[in-house]
Amino acid sequence: MKRILLTLLILSSVSFVRAQSAKSSSVMPREVSSNRSNLKFGLSVNPGLSLGNAGSDFVLGGALSLYKILTANLEATFSAGYTQFFYGRDIQKGGLIPVKAGLQYALNPRFYVGAQAGVAFSTTDGGAYFVYSPSVGLRINKQVDVAFKYDHFSNEPSVLGINLTYKFEL
Repeated sequence: MKRILLTLLILSSVSFVRAQSAKSSSVMPREVSSNRSNLKFGLSVNPGLSLGNAGSDFVLGGALSLYKILTANLEATFSAGYTQFFYGRDIQKGGLIPVKAGLQYALNPRFYVGAQAGVAFSTTDGGAYFVYSPSVGLRINKQVDVAFKYDHFSNEPSVLGINLTYKFEL
């Protein structure tokens, strides 16, 4: 049964991508830069709230990101940053260093969906945890975008937050 569902999921994904490719050939969501490398560097601030019983009061993070434009609709992403969980007055617990890679797909010139996965290194217990982060974003202009994202850490509270990013062309 799992194999049948996986096969159906793959086939529907392929047909969706083909339909989007045909549809997007007449409307380009963003211009591919004349820059040969098509690379951008981003600085992000990530405020959020933790979810779950062991969650903190507030979460604040930041990240450095690298974006590589693959096609007019698709970007590869790589990010590394720091996330701090604030537990009332005790800020000594709960620091993570997430390192993630993923993709962003432009639905139109302004909206995109994305997903990243990677590892988060704990600053308190030295552990390493799997993390995945789906997101939905809005491009304000060529440099600024805002995304709503969900960070799920395998052994820490999950985070629902906002990702505010400023991008520079390299």
